[in-house]
Amino acid sequence: MSVPNARPKDHPDICPEHLREIAKLTQERKHVADTRIFNGSHLPVIPAPHWFGTQQESGDYTGKIILGHELNFEAQPFAFQWERRMGNNLCVAGIDDVIREGILHSVLSSIQQGNNFDRVIYYKSDPNFPTIDLNGFANVEVKDDEWDCNIEELTSDLQNNRTLLMINSLDNADKFHPPAFPAMPTGVKTASPADSLKKLLGEGPRFGSFVLAFVDDWKRFTGYRDYISHFQMYIGFQLNEEAAGGLVSGGGVGRFKGLDKSNKAIFVNRQKPTMFRPFVVR
Repeated sequence: MSVPNARPKDHPDICPEHLREIAKLTQERKHVADTRIFNGSHLPVIPAPHWFGTQQESGDYTGKIILGHELNFEAQPFAFQWERRMGNNLCVAGIDDVIREGILHSVLSSIQQGNNFDRVIYYKSDPNFPTIDLNGFANVEVKDDEWDCNIEELTSDLQNNRTLLMINSLDNADKFHPPAFPAMPTGVKTASPADSLKKLLGEGPRFGSFVLAFVDDWKRFTGYRDYISHFQMYIGFQLNEEAAGGLVSGGGVGRFKGLDKSNKAIFVNRQKPTMFRPFVVR
């Protein structure tokens, strides 16, 4: 925007006069666009549930999960989509409880507005994790650390029931951990929770059923080889360089800077990283 009759830059009164001209033009609303401020140091507060529905109805985000804002000045909604293809499960790694709660609420708000699933199960395996109020979300089955983790029923009818299983966190879900030494055959084969989870991870995405697993210890998670190969989408936040490098490279070894702060997160889909600012609950 140009200011009429501006004096040479070396004149001592140029700044005060320039500010007066800007104030005058602002009052007259000439050549003035809407003001926007980019504050990358703070995470955006999650909108009301109906906002997610409005975004879904707009067409650009139909069927998508909106998690926050893109990390740029435009700050468009950042979203991903659960697609019916193998390995399309999501692992969320990070130690910030505020960001984790925000992601959980964002996922639930998106799927409830978009009617993505027939059944949603939230399993809080860590008794020390803060209690999250899910009363505003209908038809979410909440399980605590006393749950027997028997999900064989979920895998018995994958073709007719779209299910989202959210595990918070897989580190503490010992019943889902593969045994170090498989049991000897006894004649009658009964699927263990680990067997059923592996089947849900492997076969579920083809029929619209997925697993969202939160993990605290990324390095420990990479040791679950039966599971990690079934995750192609990752979210990471507040991770050191080594852990962030492994997440970005899909479980490999490497280093990635910039995820040790709590003002952003990274989404990785088939080794394509995107930085974003996740919603948080206030």
